[in-house]
Amino acid sequence: MKQRYYSFFRGIDVIEMAERFWDENIVKIRAWYQSLHRHDDLVITASPEFLIKPICRRLGIQNLIASEVDPKTGKTISRNCRDWEKVRRYRRVYGDTPIEEFYSDSYADSPLARMAAKAHMVVEGEIVDWDFSGTPEKYAEGSDHPVEDES
Repeated sequence: MKQRYYSFFRGIDVIEMAERFWDENIVKIRAWYQSLHRHDDLVITASPEFLIKPICRRLGIQNLIASEVDPKTGKTISRNCRDWEKVRRYRRVYGDTPIEEFYSDSYADSPLARMAAKAHMVVEGEIVDWDFSGTPEKYAEGSDHPVEDES
């Protein structure tokens, strides 16, 4: 579905559009993140890599895992980097390296949040401790979703 949606990329310089987007929207990065920012932060997102790379560069974030999409054609190159796929991708790059703190605004990130020593949910721009009791069953601990590398 995303590949169809991204088909409008043909004939548009989406790299330049992403840069302009972040020119205007970098001011929306919350102060709480700026105060917590560390050199080893990782952004892991379902968004296309080329859309997120400019803001990571501007914020000094060197670690990015994202959906791989050809910016010229909109063709998806890899699986959509969401829910259990985030766990697979994290493990592929970082192995068993522990996650100290984790922040997200989506329960779809529960599989990755469970790997963290401390997980936080961002609700309307505010940080709260992750409440796993609200996790949908398909993301619950012990569900039967495989996380091994399927490449």
